[in-house]
Amino acid sequence: MHPSPDILKLPSRGPDHDLTLIIPGYNEEKRLPRTLSQVSTYLNDWGIDYRVIVADDGSRDGTAAAAEGFGPRFSVISLPVNRGKGAAVRSAMLSATGYVAAFTDADLPYSLDSLRAGYDLIRSGHCEVAFGARDFEG
Repeated sequence: MHPSPDILKLPSRGPDHDLTLIIPGYNEEKRLPRTLSQVSTYLNDWGIDYRVIVADDGSRDGTAAAAEGFGPRFSVISLPVNRGKGAAVRSAMLSATGYVAAFTDADLPYSLDSLRAGYDLIRSGHCEVAFGARDFEG
């Protein structure tokens, strides 16, 4: 019996930093520099060991180039053609090497304090997965 081709086995490597933050984007050249600057400032002030992966979903503009210049903690994974947000996030998640992997949109739809709250819940052992939603009431 062969495994389904849709199920990929994750590499058997341990985490090499605390948090991998994935930001998928399609034609986000104009928005991305401000977003990455905000993310960099927040994560540096937090003092966490992090990496940011911009998952470029086959953009036709300079989305991938917009992530350059933010330093060694930032990288880009580019899909050759637009396949949708899910494919972009999946591709980046499969390459994430942080203890916790998270994603947010390029428009930063929620406070980065929420990212930290989710991270803290996972690291404390209260849960294995945390999620938020723009329309979540709680």
